[in-house]
Amino acid sequence: GACSEPAARVAAGCVSGGRARRHGSSRSAPRKPVTAEPDPCTEAPVHDPYLQLAVAEGFGESPVPALLQPDLDPISVLTAPPSPPDVPLRVAERLRQPDLAATAAALQKRARAHGLLVLTPERPPQLPRSPRRPLVVFGRGDPAALRRQPSVADVGSRTPTPYGSEAATLLCSALARAGAVTWSGLARGIDGIAHGQNVTAKVPTVPVLAGGLDAIYPPEHQELAARIVATGG
Repeated sequence: GACSEPAARVAAGCVSGGRARRHGSSRSAPRKPVTAEPDPCTEAPVHDPYLQLAVAEGFGESPVPALLQPDLDPISVLTAPPSPPDVPLRVAERLRQPDLAATAAALQKRARAHGLLVLTPERPPQLPRSPRRPLVVFGRGDPAALRRQPSVADVGSRTPTPYGSEAATLLCSALARAGAVTWSGLARGIDGIAHGQNVTAKVPTVPVLAGGLDAIYPPEHQELAARIVATGG
C-alpha cells in the first residue's frame, strides 16, 4: 500500500506525507472526548469531520497549528468555529461556509474515482499519537498493512556503498522472512532495497511518500510501487 496527503497522499502499502506539519497550541481548541476506537482499516466516512477541517485548512497552504492538536475534537470545531487570531482569516471563513461538508464529500468522491483511500487521524492507528499528524492522508492498496505487526522502519542513504547495500539487503531480507512489515520512503538506495526485500518475500511493506501518489518519485520506482500494492501493501 502507499500513503500521502492531497498533498498528503497515502497508499496502503505506500504512505506519503504531503508536507511537514508544525505543532503549536491553540487557546480555543476543543478537546476530543474519549470514545470507542474506530476500525483503523476503514477509510473515512462521507462527511468525515477531519476531512472537512482539511478542506478548511487548505491543501498546499501553510498548516494551521490550532487544527493539529492530537486531542482536538473536530465536531466541536465545526459546531463553534474558532476565529482569528486562533486561526487565519481564510480558515475561519472556510469553516463557516455552508457547503463545507458537500465540498469535502465531493473531494472524497474524486479520490475514490482515482482508486484512493481517504484516511483521517483515527485511521491508521499510528496517526493519533503523532503531534504533527496531517488531518487527512490519501492511500492506495490494503489499509490492513498499516496496522499489521511486527513492523519496522528502515531508512538510509540514497547513495549507499557496496557494503551498505549488501548489509541492508541481508538485514531487510531476514526481517521480511520473519514477517515484519517494513515502513520506508520509497527513495533510491536503502529505501528501495528495504521495500524490495518485502516484495520478494511477499510480505506487505508501507512506503511513506514525500510527494503524491499521482507522481511516484523517483520515477524508476513506479514498478516497485505497483508491486508493493499487488503484494498486499
